Amino acid sequence: MNTQRLRGDYVLLRTDSLYLLAPQKNMASIKHLKDKDTANLHCLSDSAQLLSAINDNDNQQPVFAALSDKLALTNSIPRNRYVVTTHKKTADIRWCWSEVQLLSNVDMPLTPMPALLCLALTPISAIVTLANGEQAFVCNFEHLLDYLTQSAS
Repeated sequence: MNTQRLRGDYVLLRTDSLYLLAPQKNMASIKHLKDKDTANLHCLSDSAQLLSAINDNDNQQPVFAALSDKLALTNSIPRNRYVVTTHKKTADIRWCWSEVQLLSNVDMPLTPMPALLCLALTPISAIVTLANGEQAFVCNFEHLLDYLTQSAS
């Protein structure tokens, strides 16, 4: 039996109970959120706002986005999201996470997505089991953006 494997350098992104595993090459930066008062930050809460921010390369103020455990944009940034990443394609948007880990030289067995879950626009390509027993979803960041903006297009 030939088991497919995930190899390379990845970033583990956690919301609350959702773990995403994205290639490190998609990342531009990882920082701690300095302003712990997340209620005052401008949060992109729907696909139209996200698409507008992606297309506007000259955002006058920082814009933030956070995902729910159901892979949807949240209306506000949860208080436990204190790690911020930017991505090469959307450097002006700060994505807020509960936890971020850099994983170098990954070599893990992949679990293929069940056929039922292989929808045309799903950003998830496979599942891996982490050392702590949690499952993480392998996700290309560009596919995630396409998924999140599909209803605004």
